Amino acid sequence: MNLSWGAFFYDNAANDNGIQATNDNHKSFPMYGSSQALSLTSGNWNRMYDVIFQVPETRQMFLRRMRPDARLIAIEMNPEFVSFLRKTLVDERFQVVEASAADVKEIMQKFGHAKADYIISGIPLGSMPKAIREPILHNTCEALAAGGSFLVFQFTTRVLPDLTRVFRYVKRKFEPLNILPAHLFICQPGTA
Repeated sequence: MNLSWGAFFYDNAANDNGIQATNDNHKSFPMYGSSQALSLTSGNWNRMYDVIFQVPETRQMFLRRMRPDARLIAIEMNPEFVSFLRKTLVDERFQVVEASAADVKEIMQKFGHAKADYIISGIPLGSMPKAIREPILHNTCEALAAGGSFLVFQFTTRVLPDLTRVFRYVKRKFEPLNILPAHLFICQPGTA
């Protein structure tokens, strides 16, 4: 398990009003819920039907904690790694696709999902050429459901101007205890 990501994201999530699961005293993590969390029929809280992210340790962590009705779609460009994931992460809720993150909308449609509640990424957006970064950001923004979030962890703030240009809401957090220290950007297409 990637403990830095676990502490960086999961352990501090209850203190972040931007991504908490419920407004009651039974706070649960918004991506997998608990028996005390709001039901799926009560609104948009506490859902993880569509999630796309790149870090294998994070995928394993979420697969262990995911709700039975949740879906996880991972996008990976390395064909050898895709093959490895298909062999080692066998779970009916998990799909891995060999593609670019820029293809997120088409990939979601292929699996029957119109919009994503969460898209999680650790790809080095700030280090990419603009011609590669721009389609990823714009397509990700368009792929999010109302109230959905793009959660991005980066080791620099280089991508922040692009995030604030594409998303209407961007919140930045910093985790100095991560090795290497990392930034978490919580981005939403609408206002939080």
